[in-house]
Amino acid sequence: MVHQEYIDMEFESLIPSFMQRQREELVRLKEACRAADGAQLELLGHRIKGTGRNYGFTYIGRTGEAIEALAKEEAYKDIMELLRGLERYLDTVHIVYVVIEDEGDDAHA
Repeated sequence: MVHQEYIDMEFESLIPSFMQRQREELVRLKEACRAADGAQLELLGHRIKGTGRNYGFTYIGRTGEAIEALAKEEAYKDIMELLRGLERYLDTVHIVYVVIEDEGDDAHA
């Protein structure tokens, strides 16, 4: 399955390093999951939830939110399944850059 994300064109120059950081976070998440480190998983899940949403990557944001919640339940098997899905996503996501108009711009015209 190929995922498609519509990302604000203003972020275009930042996306390659963002995606690299997500891959690095994925490695840390897998290590924390193997070590059953719920506190680290909760922290990392929270972090990718926020950065994913801030950049417009809804799948990353939702996955981070789920990891954060599952870490509190110590549901490591479920987290590992989410991490496999995140890895597939990072391998297949198609990014479409779009112009997103700031709603505040119209108020100043």
